Amino acid sequence: MSGPALAGGLVALVTAPWAVLADAVSYLVSGGLLLRISVSEPSPTKASAPGVRREAAEGPRRIYKHATLGPFALNSHGWFLCSAVASAILPAFALRTIGLSTLGYGLALSVGGIGGLVGSLAASRLGGRFGAGRVVIACRVGTAISWAVVALSWQHWLGWVLFGAGQLLLGLSLGAENANEMGYWQALTPDALQGRVNATRRSINRAMIVFGGPAGGFLGDAIGYRAILWAAAGGFLIVAVALAFSAFRGARVDDRTGHLNA
Repeated sequence: MSGPALAGGLVALVTAPWAVLADAVSYLVSGGLLLRISVSEPSPTKASAPGVRREAAEGPRRIYKHATLGPFALNSHGWFLCSAVASAILPAFALRTIGLSTLGYGLALSVGGIGGLVGSLAASRLGGRFGAGRVVIACRVGTAISWAVVALSWQHWLGWVLFGAGQLLLGLSLGAENANEMGYWQALTPDALQGRVNATRRSINRAMIVFGGPAGGFLGDAIGYRAILWAAAGGFLIVAVALAFSAFRGARVDDRTGHLNA
């Protein structure tokens, strides 16, 4: 919640290069604190190249052959592609198209952080009542609506309020979705496969950013930032609808009994 507002204030006060330097120093402090943590780890085991390849292949097999994790993983790849496209042009849209100051932009993102906190606090209760699948689908619809609200904002204080409202809804959606999504992933994945499953899906999700980020920037320059935001909102809606028609719709983890509906 505080990071974007502090960043916007630093940029306005001392200019962007000094703000980036302050951010770099914060990472050095973080690294120093981590070095102070004493952890006893087991000695690594040696494995042959065929063994490593066989173990690595277990991650994709576990994900993409699973009745609910498979469609959810593919859907998430599409979600990350849309997110990369939209996120690449969001700063330019906010600062150039609707005329937000750097401080105003930081405050708007902080509003999104508040939404994320509220959404995460409600996530467990929502998942227990409606099921992880339905909550995730509803949140992905909320994400689509939030980007549409952002695309509607304009260069006026009312438009800036609308931009902030879009960020708030986005934070609420992401906060409520994340705990239910990750909880379901972890619950369905055996301990021995946690590393391989998470490495597989996260690597491919990040690969979507490699494609979506440059594509969003290029298309934003070519046809306009607002048009790309509308396209991204439409993409998020398609992703949500596709997930609603998959087996993931009925996914849930019952907190009271530990029962898992896969």
